[in-house]
Amino acid sequence: MKKKLTSLSLLAYLGLGAVALGQTKGIINDENGFPEADVGVTIKGTNKIVFTDENGNFDIDAKIGDVLEINGVEFIVVSHDLGVLRPKKSEMVELEETVVTAFGVQKKETVVGSVGTIKAKDIENRPLTNVQKALDGTVAGVLVSTGSGQPGSGLNVQIRGVSSFNLSSTPLYVVDGVIFTGNLQDLNPNDIESLTVLKDAASTSLYGSSASNGVVMITTKKGKKGKPSFRFSSNTGVVTRGIPEYNRVGAGEYYVATWESMRNGYLSSVAGATLEEANIYASTALITDNLKNNIYDIADNQVVVDGRLTNLPMLYNDFDWQDYISRTGTFQKYDLDYSGATDNTSYFAGFGYNKETGYVIKSDFERYSARTSVDTQVVDWLKLGANLQGSLVKSNQANSSGGSSYVNPFFFTRAMGPIYSPFLYDANGQRVYDEQGNPVYDGNVSRGRGANASSGRNVLQETLLNNQFQTTNSINSRFNAEFKLFSGLTFTTNLGYDVRNYNFKFYGNKVIGDAAGTAALDIINYRYQGITWNQILNYQKTFGQHNFNVIVGHESFDYKTDYLRVRKTGETVSGIYELSNFLTPTSATGYNDVIRKEGYFARLNYDFSNKYLLSTSIRQDISSRFSPQNNKGIFWSAGVGWNLHKEDFLKGSSVVNELKLRASYGQVGNDGGISENPGYQVDLDLYSLGYNNAGESGVFLSQLGNSDLTWESKNQLDIGVDFSLFKRRISGSVEYYLQDVDNMIFAVPVPNSAGVPDNSIYRNLGKMRNQGIEVTLNLGVVRGEKFSWDLSVLASTIKNEMIRMPKGKEDAIINGTKRIAEGRSLYEFYLRQWYGVDPRDGAALFIQDSDKEDDASTRVVNGVKVTTNQNNALMDYSGSSIPDVFGSIINSFKLGNFDASFMLTYQLGGKVYDSNYASLMGTYPQGQALHTDMLKAWKNPGDITDVPIMSTQNVNATGVSLNSRWLTKADYLSIRNVQIGYNFNKKTIEVAGLTNLRVYASGENLYAWTAREGLEPVQSFNGTSSSRYTPSRTISLGLNVSF
Repeated sequence: MKKKLTSLSLLAYLGLGAVALGQTKGIINDENGFPEADVGVTIKGTNKIVFTDENGNFDIDAKIGDVLEINGVEFIVVSHDLGVLRPKKSEMVELEETVVTAFGVQKKETVVGSVGTIKAKDIENRPLTNVQKALDGTVAGVLVSTGSGQPGSGLNVQIRGVSSFNLSSTPLYVVDGVIFTGNLQDLNPNDIESLTVLKDAASTSLYGSSASNGVVMITTKKGKKGKPSFRFSSNTGVVTRGIPEYNRVGAGEYYVATWESMRNGYLSSVAGATLEEANIYASTALITDNLKNNIYDIADNQVVVDGRLTNLPMLYNDFDWQDYISRTGTFQKYDLDYSGATDNTSYFAGFGYNKETGYVIKSDFERYSARTSVDTQVVDWLKLGANLQGSLVKSNQANSSGGSSYVNPFFFTRAMGPIYSPFLYDANGQRVYDEQGNPVYDGNVSRGRGANASSGRNVLQETLLNNQFQTTNSINSRFNAEFKLFSGLTFTTNLGYDVRNYNFKFYGNKVIGDAAGTAALDIINYRYQGITWNQILNYQKTFGQHNFNVIVGHESFDYKTDYLRVRKTGETVSGIYELSNFLTPTSATGYNDVIRKEGYFARLNYDFSNKYLLSTSIRQDISSRFSPQNNKGIFWSAGVGWNLHKEDFLKGSSVVNELKLRASYGQVGNDGGISENPGYQVDLDLYSLGYNNAGESGVFLSQLGNSDLTWESKNQLDIGVDFSLFKRRISGSVEYYLQDVDNMIFAVPVPNSAGVPDNSIYRNLGKMRNQGIEVTLNLGVVRGEKFSWDLSVLASTIKNEMIRMPKGKEDAIINGTKRIAEGRSLYEFYLRQWYGVDPRDGAALFIQDSDKEDDASTRVVNGVKVTTNQNNALMDYSGSSIPDVFGSIINSFKLGNFDASFMLTYQLGGKVYDSNYASLMGTYPQGQALHTDMLKAWKNPGDITDVPIMSTQNVNATGVSLNSRWLTKADYLSIRNVQIGYNFNKKTIEVAGLTNLRVYASGENLYAWTAREGLEPVQSFNGTSSSRYTPSRTISLGLNVSF
């Protein structure tokens, strides 16, 4: 992005030696002839910067022929004494600050929409495997959740909140002007020149039915005028776990806590039982009936006696499953590119290699990428361009399963009681080895575990024996041609072709696990093919101070998916992961799906002397996803702007440099996700084939069609102000937006007599509203000759509300931990209301529902009617997962040749349902791990605590009960990125033929402050947690070389 120079005239060439070195000095005045203070002057290609003093003077170590940049304007140094630089319009090099918009670029000064930009320098030096991660904390209004920390994975991204209940809320990604249908992990972040986020209707409406979730424009690097150059960069480091595990009790504490639970359970369940009897029962049954494993050289009934643990040492202490499943991972990234440009042709060629081994064993990512780009002015009236990118991605994701899966190492190792080892030990505490000298894994074949300790499974052994390989190869190509038909009128056509072949192999071993005995191989093949072609007429005309720009265009989109899956069992020879090595086919299925869309669009941009701005656009889309009578939709926008700083009353202001008011309104649509089920055609009744009907092939009705179904629509209002003050020391924007999503698609129940498996049909029902405020503030805190400090603060709010519910569902829709109703948010928790712990007996208490009759579980505590029966608890709204405010704080420093930066991301307000924590708070473990908070459990009358009594009978207090007890503050502050670098002096490196040399150290996800250790507040947008691959921490060293 480049800024218009308003204070610099071109210098007359004085004929001085082209290689002379020395201090270059000058004076910068504004367009009124007044000195400009604190203006940055840099030598292009370096990080050397000086600032003008209060009289506009500057001195910089530059040689004849160097290119200086002042406020983004480039010019060649032709004299060491530049004198007073006065504005002469006829001599100015005017390089306008531009932003990427739909189907082109536009001067930022005339943009009336909401746009945020991320530059290449914000991406290049970070250890990123997925460009999506560059969106975190860099643009106001962009909310991210971490999703999976699997190497190579991206983030879940929402722009200004959720846009649908059943459809997709993922932004549209556009690469070099064409809709991108590939996977972002296939793109090399080093190839990216900029990311531009389009947020409102004025910015996105030209993408019509694809724009409801916002648009991310990705622009790749091209060659630039000047001497051809090579650039090499490397980044290597280590990868560790970024979020610690929850605090859990050790082996001895675990035995005592379990004994206490059994003792208390006996007292409450056996009428007339004495404390002595309960103690004896708990000691006797602790090992034999419950935990099954004794790690002491003592009789089972002597491990815990009268609540006291034996003082004998443990026979072995080998219970840290996570230590075996984890490792110190590595990160490697190498990039080499060559670029340049002549008067007529620009070219770029780049190669990249990226490998990350995750901090969990057998979780790896490797990418080879290459890209070439050529743009050439063939003749005065014809310009051609081609951009080809290819990649090969290999990954091993044996440990990426989510949820409570036996092969999910995060769930398994977190839940495993601290008295069970991954390996088999004999009665003397000696590890058992097989005939080959390998340790024998404890899969509960020879030894016992408690009922909740994943009996019969061993995640370490299964991870080592199973394999889950993914290989993808992709080609993403862009071709364009621009014809100058006559003055002001151009015709441009862009063709994009994305193809991605995905091969997935899952091997389940024959020793342990789901495929034990036979082994199994699943192979899944996907082929994705997307073709987008647009044709655009662009007319630019100026009449006096009236500037017009009109575009008219057409776009066609074709996306095809081919899917095939085969499973066979009966392995012949180990180590060969091909279907021919397996005997028995057990399943085979496949399908193909085609989505087609065609659009016609137009846009008018008008401004009067760049002062008064108007932008209108319209698009009609035709989609194959809907029936012929409802497959057309019209989407539009209108926006206005006013550059107040161009008014006479602000000209020459010493305070205001730029001030723009803008507003827009329009409508976009959403049909994303409708065709995610194979073969889904919303207007047709569909039948499933190949059904096994008593050994005969059969069919059954699988879907009821709805020919009335159409797009969800979003009406958007955006009001904003952009400003730059005090010689651009302060700049930023403040925006308010309001979005109404109408015709929301819901699954509506149908009678069982319809014969549809899920007894539902999709209909356009319901309306939702999002609104919020976004603030971006940039400060030039210090701008000295030797030291500078820039600070950026981003803050955003989102409020979500259902305005209208589907007919028949006006009351509410229960969706897990949420209850969706009119006047409520999609993200508002609806749970049993937890009251606390009764200090008299340690019982778990809930607020009683007033509609429930009193019974034996009813109590009155401090004047509040409560119950010990969760089924009688009051269900009520309990807060939202949406934060009150979220954003980032970014600091950048320069001191001589050193530079440093750090980014903090934060979230204030909101709640998260910590189900992982709840699973560790069971009052009757039976082999499952316990959080250290269980040591605070009630023990004696009068104890004041928030942890109920440990008891086998106290099921209401376990994590199984969905209640407000497990809601936790979602506030967090994260050190997202820290970087420090050193730029070698240009004189020093010229001897080696280098033009730039920088070394740096970088840290990603260094630390996070949360309400509870182990908690990941932004794992999902809906505020729920699960046992996913938690994000990693990467610390690396980097090198940038240009020559």
